[in-house]
Amino acid sequence: MRRRYLVSAIVLAAAFAAAGTLASCVDSIVDSGPPPPGNYVAAKWKTADDRPNCGFQRPPEIAAQLQNDFQLFELGAGSDTVAMNLPITLTVFDSESPQTLLDHDMLLLTGPPGAFTYDRIGPHLLICRPSNFMSLLLARHYCHGVDDKMPWNNEIEEITFPWVRETWLNDSIYDAMPKDGSFPSLERVRDKYKLGEYAGAAQKEWTVKPFRDVLPSAWASSIDCRND
Repeated sequence: MRRRYLVSAIVLAAAFAAAGTLASCVDSIVDSGPPPPGNYVAAKWKTADDRPNCGFQRPPEIAAQLQNDFQLFELGAGSDTVAMNLPITLTVFDSESPQTLLDHDMLLLTGPPGAFTYDRIGPHLLICRPSNFMSLLLARHYCHGVDDKMPWNNEIEEITFPWVRETWLNDSIYDAMPKDGSFPSLERVRDKYKLGEYAGAAQKEWTVKPFRDVLPSAWASSIDCRND
């Protein structure tokens, strides 16, 4: 009987894994509805405190240093870079951006991936760093679609941890990436990741992973985006 239960458990686990993979693939191509307005954040949340955040109770000495918590950083149509290592509550909203290997939005985080927590809240991605009270909301990170035959998305396509030589990429960009180790280039490591004289050695050690392997699942994200 034990063997039968064990086989059943393995079959069910495999079935759930396959379903999850299929769901992720489906959500990567299902349209999330029309793009949100440019003033999405203000229209969505009446006050800054209404936005999802990590809920940190910061020590008085740190709170006293914050002149303006619950900040908002809105990205435009170009490829933008956001670097975060401050104990603030920041919301990032990308209204539109390029989606190619060399032209996309990027988030740089100081520290190893394990220093942060990653939670999907509906269509949003919440990144928390308890050690320094950093709270980062990527608004509608899981949303994308086509409007008047033009693709759009609200995703930050790259998350990079420069000092541990690791990059996480949007699934589509990752799948189109050359497998010859040419990404990231020496120039990108030196100039965009700001590793300067360490770039040569760092580039040879770099690891690149797709979002599907490291971030919370995109399961039913298209529905969350449509209902957002």
